[in-house]
Amino acid sequence: MTLTCSKCSRANPPEAAYCYYDGNVLAGGARGVAPVAGQAFANPFYFPSGRVARNFDELALASQEEWKAARELLQQGHLETFFGGLGRADLAMAAREAARFPDADRGLDQLLAKLPTNALSPPKLRAEPQDITLGTVPVGEDRKFDLHLENQGMRLCYGSVAADNCPWLTLGEGAGGSEKLFQFGAETTIPVHVRGKALRAGNKPLEGKLVVESNGGTQVVTVRVEVPVKAFPSGVLAGAKSPR
Repeated sequence: MTLTCSKCSRANPPEAAYCYYDGNVLAGGARGVAPVAGQAFANPFYFPSGRVARNFDELALASQEEWKAARELLQQGHLETFFGGLGRADLAMAAREAARFPDADRGLDQLLAKLPTNALSPPKLRAEPQDITLGTVPVGEDRKFDLHLENQGMRLCYGSVAADNCPWLTLGEGAGGSEKLFQFGAETTIPVHVRGKALRAGNKPLEGKLVVESNGGTQVVTVRVEVPVKAFPSGVLAGAKSPR
């Protein structure tokens, strides 16, 4: 009699405790199975630093705290081999796919998301400041400020910042652009430029929005600037701020 996985609907042998394909605990499988995250590995996993991971919880936390080493171990195929030795074909396959991902950090993050553990909290984005007032900026004068992004969770936070229909704000180094991609572990800083040539004078402050979208949530940052109206320098309108 075979056991069918409730998630992938594939058949497994009657002595199985976990699905061969996705690692799901099988209903009616081997009894007395300990929670997967805390169940001891048959053989522990060793990091180059000497740190030992004896279960999935410890492996996840060690990978988070020794990110560079874990990334290299993934790229070198050690994690795939280890999961294969555990009989976790699903995780071995996930490790193989993660190692092939074009971005090594994203690949590791994808693998960590698939580990059977709750030791790692999901990424949680926080943007600071969320309300920025730059004061008076004349037409033609450039300004620059930094937008600080923080991951209040764990794993990798990635996404984009975009100036929402606001041509006088650009993002990134140099002249910048209307959108900037990012990814980071703990925190990062995004340069934001005010393009003086794109400012429009008026009696009311200009208001722009920076929309920060990520796998850790969305934040909206409001930017305000006052652009004074210049009086006519000469002629019949000298001193006037409006031809009316």
